[in-house]
Amino acid sequence: MNKIASITSFLLAILAIHPRQMPAAEPAASVSFPFSLGIIDPDAKSRLPPYIVMFEGGLDKDGHDIRGPLGGLEALRGASKMFPESNQNPGLPVVLRGLHFHSENNADGKISGYLVELQGEFNAVRVHAAENDAKQFFAGQRTTLVLTGEKNYGVYAYVSSIKLDVQLKD
Repeated sequence: MNKIASITSFLLAILAIHPRQMPAAEPAASVSFPFSLGIIDPDAKSRLPPYIVMFEGGLDKDGHDIRGPLGGLEALRGASKMFPESNQNPGLPVVLRGLHFHSENNADGKISGYLVELQGEFNAVRVHAAENDAKQFFAGQRTTLVLTGEKNYGVYAYVSSIKLDVQLKD
């Protein structure tokens, strides 16, 4: 249940940026799978990955106090070691360390789709990426990856999505 709450919080936490329209492109010949990228905050001196505090001040979007559930989640997963200053906020620090791409192949070995693993400080979430978006990204074009994950555990279900405006360089 903790992992689900953490995953849901992580996916809901990232701000959406409007997509830009670009033609589809083929993946660069130099890309091989699995393909891993570390994400760093280019404006930070420490070159650490970006993070946000979800539920700033321990309140949800309606102003309800959710410090109890967040405190339980943080107690089980541990305090942030990457951003210890974030532990002072009663909210939930969420880190995006990197992206790990996997290809899905059909019977003849041709790529039929892509999976993206969003790597946090404490966990990772694997979701499908649209084929054209992934191809644009691998070709070095600026694109918006729209990643959606959903689970249904009977008593608990969620649908989360995240939009990342990204461009692969070097």
